[in-house]
Amino acid sequence: MCSNSTGGALIAALLLVAISAVMGATILIATSTDLQISGNFRRAVKSFYVAEAGIAETLNRLGDISLASQEPLRDPSPAFQSNWSAYVISGDNWEHQYDRDYSNFFTNYFPMSGNATNKIIVPNSIQTALPYWIKIHHKTEFDAESAGHTSLTPHYQDSDGITSFHSENNR
Repeated sequence: MCSNSTGGALIAALLLVAISAVMGATILIATSTDLQISGNFRRAVKSFYVAEAGIAETLNRLGDISLASQEPLRDPSPAFQSNWSAYVISGDNWEHQYDRDYSNFFTNYFPMSGNATNKIIVPNSIQTALPYWIKIHHKTEFDAESAGHTSLTPHYQDSDGITSFHSENNR
């Protein structure tokens, strides 16, 4: 009765190998997904801290607080310029097409020590190991009012006290 059972052990072994392969593949996919999730999280946290570093440096430089002999960012002209703009960049790989609003009319894109109106792409950040760029652009009264600011807003300077007559042509 038991003399004809030569294939049963082979079938059981093959079935065990198939089940083990499915379990192994499932574990491999789960591990791979977890590695991708943790990599994405690490990149997101790094990007957040890089952005925070750029904002902190820019705020200090706008406030004329000295940071390692970097020129503070401000309008270099004593007369009002509505097109004042500047960048803080940490590397020389920045290109004009990165900013869709780039314009050659702006006066001091990359200020350097001793040359506040420099337009040549020069890294001007003290955070050289962190890849970021930040653009600072002068906001006119028209721009501020279009964004919903009023003369009661503390960070808004309304030089004429009027908030109803500014237009695209009279900024």
